[in-house]
Amino acid sequence: MILRLYNCDNRVLETDEIAVLEIESPKIFSKIMCDFLYREFPAREIAVERDGEILQSSDICCISDYFNLDFTGKAIIGKLYKQFEKELFLDFADYNEIMNSFNELKEKINRFTFRTDIITEPKESPELKEILNFVGIIPVKEQGKILENLIQYVNICAELKLFKVMVFVNLKSYLNETEIETLYRQSLYKGLPVILLEGTHREKKLQYEKKLFLDKDFCDTII
Repeated sequence: MILRLYNCDNRVLETDEIAVLEIESPKIFSKIMCDFLYREFPAREIAVERDGEILQSSDICCISDYFNLDFTGKAIIGKLYKQFEKELFLDFADYNEIMNSFNELKEKINRFTFRTDIITEPKESPELKEILNFVGIIPVKEQGKILENLIQYVNICAELKLFKVMVFVNLKSYLNETEIETLYRQSLYKGLPVILLEGTHREKKLQYEKKLFLDKDFCDTII
């Protein structure tokens, strides 16, 4: 992953680990946030490059609200069910077992309808995604557990290939060093690049980090 910063002396930050941007100026911090969220041309402050391609805002997941991660949005559930379908289609025994079980349930319900004088008939055999929707499978979210939910979100985004980069905003205000390094390891294991955007400078550099510090006088330092 390469970060191209347009208004710094060190204009390129390249890393295979975790990129941490510590930005003291609220104005620059806001502009960088806008670049991540909206990706206009030309960029205000920063562009993110991966595999030789400048990423669009749709390629970047920018998270600042750690208590309201959405695990059940239409895009996530749709791709989740497609992934389950793909895996089940590759395993005929499991697929056949699921369809047979559902057909048995359908027959039982159909017999129940004969108790009325209303003529009915069941729909044709549903698609697998309709069965998954009927069962209501959704990713687990644990109330108030920020680290566990972020790891789950990283797993979701990596498995379903939802985004090419994840940006966490002021994450160090919510997690301790051990928790942050745990999240780093998981993102690196899943091959999903991560950027931290922080409004506070911290002298300590954590494991896996490559930091760029931009102070209020717009002097930048790569650590």
